[in-house]
Amino acid sequence: GLNGSLLIDEVHVVDREFIGRVSRAGISRDEPLDLEFSTAGDDPMSYGYERFEYAQGIIDGTIEDNHTFALIYAAPQDLSD
Repeated sequence: GLNGSLLIDEVHVVDREFIGRVSRAGISRDEPLDLEFSTAGDDPMSYGYERFEYAQGIIDGTIEDNHTFALIYAAPQDLSD
């Protein structure tokens, strides 16, 4: 059976078709390990932006997900010169 782990770098350029193909890695594991990393990117309709918003929701408490660790390093959006 499938027993892999998944690590995706630069999630902001990954399309949903690719995610559909690789998301079943580790399906036979009780607790599969999936890691996703990325810079921000500039497409608000992308899979990466969707994951960013999901992570932000976990961090600010609007989404409860005890199976996902979310960490975002970003400059505050309201910075001024």
